Amino acid sequence: MPPPELEHEACDMKGQNASLLAIRLRCRKGAVTRSILVCCRSPTLNSHMRTGPVWFVKHQPSSILETLYKSNAFCRDLHTILIHDLIKMLAFSQYNVTTQFAFEATSLDNESQKEVLERIGETEESKTQCLQTLRTSLQELHDIEPCLDETFLLKFLRVSKFDSEKALARIKKFYKTQEKLLTSLKNDSIPLTVVRSMPYAFALPYRCKDYSAMCVVKMGAVDYSKISFEERFFLDILAIEKLLENPTTQICGVTILLDFSGFKLSTLLVINPRIVLDYVSDIQNTFPLRVKEFHVINAPSVFRILYQMCYPAMSKKTRNRLLIHPKDDDWKSLLSCIPREILPEEFGGVLPQTSWMNLTGNVEEMENQFCEQLKFGCVKNKQQRMSMKLIAPDR
Repeated sequence: MPPPELEHEACDMKGQNASLLAIRLRCRKGAVTRSILVCCRSPTLNSHMRTGPVWFVKHQPSSILETLYKSNAFCRDLHTILIHDLIKMLAFSQYNVTTQFAFEATSLDNESQKEVLERIGETEESKTQCLQTLRTSLQELHDIEPCLDETFLLKFLRVSKFDSEKALARIKKFYKTQEKLLTSLKNDSIPLTVVRSMPYAFALPYRCKDYSAMCVVKMGAVDYSKISFEERFFLDILAIEKLLENPTTQICGVTILLDFSGFKLSTLLVINPRIVLDYVSDIQNTFPLRVKEFHVINAPSVFRILYQMCYPAMSKKTRNRLLIHPKDDDWKSLLSCIPREILPEEFGGVLPQTSWMNLTGNVEEMENQFCEQLKFGCVKNKQQRMSMKLIAPDR
């Protein structure tokens, strides 16, 4: 039986990063599962999904609807296809189609973009009005030299849902935290070789269903005999800045997997509880980062102690967004929250570790960008801001 007739309708891709849109197609009938990955002009993404029956297709005018509809076996021929042809497959009850947006995608499809922007109250009118209000308020501060750049201010307005007063309060906390961190790191340096020897923060190649970026933090990978907690906090800030370069992440936030493999009691003994409380408070209230969920996996017995240490600084919203998954359930609990297709192999998913992005991999360039931000901040530590350099290059 031929497929039902479909009106020819071009898909509007103006607000969508077509080169990074991934669509997977699974056939409900028959034993064979077919998967399609659309990676137009993206060889990097092609390497992410080498396992299983995957078609790597190009963005060229052609249709394989008839082939897919008639075939009961995996087609060995490499076809080319228009993205809107795949989207139209949603009309076929025989198929189940899900869309996965890549981490690098800087915008969503028009309907999704409209929905998420409405959720945070972002319109052209609100942007113009709130940017003007925020700039005026910042210019009235006498103890802070603020950055008035639109790119910087929008990050704080987005996490504050375009409430100018909340954005102002967060920016003031941001500069106070910056001042405090600079003071604590005044005589410190981190050898570049040490940073490279302990990668611990990663972004995964695909986003969650709510379009939040997927990140993995290896809690047991940091060696506190080589760096202090404050120095690790500095690296976290660089990683956060890296994530927030993408406006989609500013709008949709992040989902964080906290992997406690290798985390030991000896790690807790070198951490100052007061510093940990400040850290938790800053993540919630200072940085323009919207954390949608925390997923704790491979939690050791000492995790209870760390949780109790952090609890006083955790807001009710944060506590409600913290999910602790059992260790020995074959990842069933985690998979009930996050699709297998966007999870790493070691956590019950399909993504190889080679597809992870090391968020501190280019730490020298990231520090240089951070130092550009240090042109702005509290007036009284201006000299220290301008001379800041923490990463010590290899000799």
